[in-house]
Amino acid sequence: MADISRWLETTPLINTAAADCRVTAAAVELGGEEENHDGDTHHEDGHHDEEHHGEATHREYDVSQQLECNRIDADQEFTSALMERFEDMAELTIEWVSPSSQGSARLTPSNRAFTVNN
Repeated sequence: MADISRWLETTPLINTAAADCRVTAAAVELGGEEENHDGDTHHEDGHHDEEHHGEATHREYDVSQQLECNRIDADQEFTSALMERFEDMAELTIEWVSPSSQGSARLTPSNRAFTVNN
């Protein structure tokens, strides 16, 4: 868990194609582990599915990062390396605030990019 926390505190969870964003502040909180008995999946920020005694379980992480990016153009596309690093991750909710806008996006293994409109 310490390696995961260090990675989350130092690696930008979202970045541009030029990879010019850097983490200036970060906080990682680890949520509890929940078992999924009825087939329903509970999603919030990022979570990592694991097998636990034959039943699916998941753990939630709440990660806050302040990023500094060299330049963000209008309709800039961002991607997240998080779902590549943690292949079992089912969903990632991104919320952002910038000087000119705020918003959110939900990423999945089949949809790993989103656009910020400035």
